[in-house]
Amino acid sequence: MDQRKVKILNSIIKSYIESKEPVGSRSLSKDSDIGVSAATIRNEMSDLEELGYLEKLHSSSGRIPSNRGYRLYVDALLSNEIPFEIGPKRLFNMDNFKDTSELDNVIRNATKMLAYNTGYTGLAMIPEMNKIYLKYINIVALTPRDLVIIYIYNSKEVINDSIRLRNPVDNGTVDLINSLLNSTLLDKNYGGILEALNSNVYDILRQKHHALNEIVSVIANTTKENSKAKIVFEGLSNMFLYNDDTIENNQNLINYLKTEDSLMDLLADNMDSDLQVYIGDEIGIEEFDNFSIITMTFRNHEGIKGKIGVLGPNNMRYDKVIADIVLINEYINGHIERR
Repeated sequence: MDQRKVKILNSIIKSYIESKEPVGSRSLSKDSDIGVSAATIRNEMSDLEELGYLEKLHSSSGRIPSNRGYRLYVDALLSNEIPFEIGPKRLFNMDNFKDTSELDNVIRNATKMLAYNTGYTGLAMIPEMNKIYLKYINIVALTPRDLVIIYIYNSKEVINDSIRLRNPVDNGTVDLINSLLNSTLLDKNYGGILEALNSNVYDILRQKHHALNEIVSVIANTTKENSKAKIVFEGLSNMFLYNDDTIENNQNLINYLKTEDSLMDLLADNMDSDLQVYIGDEIGIEEFDNFSIITMTFRNHEGIKGKIGVLGPNNMRYDKVIADIVLINEYINGHIERR
């Protein structure tokens, strides 16, 4: 494609991103950078439409970019053919972050800040944590049947489980169970904890002590749940503002994201690539053909990897969103390197 077509396409995309209105040849002819007549621009726009880079909403309207057009534009941004139109590097107001040292919360805070600053939906994939070890576990008896299990990991994350036993236990039994747990589970990662709980020693003891059997089942379920990679979203309600669709359809999309692991395969792919941009059907979900997802991988030298990013309309300000993601990613990487 010749340079004039590229210049016209980029001008249409920039104009549409700013105004959200179809772009006509007359308005483009006023752009001194293009420097050709409205008639010439109309011919070029027809060619771009035929090539699949532009679309018409109806016969008398101006053009809007297609997903193929956005892809060409984004590739040019990422290759520095189109310079980012942003000001000096700016700092986020970290005062809005909950003060925390837990990795899960750091990532959630970062996701929340992305949603706030972009006006879109922030998302993150919190990875499986092979380097997370149990440093403290203790069972506290509130009543003879009501127990609280407290876990503290080397990530400084604190988790509580509540359990109501079928039969009461005395404090001596609780102390014995605490001794067993502390002697067999401490300094183990999630996989090691599950392996210990499934050992022959625990199988024998669980058959003899019903309370231990119930407690071990709760610990195993909590460990399995925490060991999984998961996707978190912030700013889902922003979809009602940035997606020009009915309230009902937007709510259905939000419910879909909440209840399905539909994006897990997408986010788990290309973990060694820093920046990824998925536009329209590249997301692989028909309902999100008018959306784009931008993600960036965070990592540390110990192999912790995850992704932070934004889900928004395909006419988003790609340059601004990418710049925001880069800054937030630096915040996450700085935290996990300090841990």
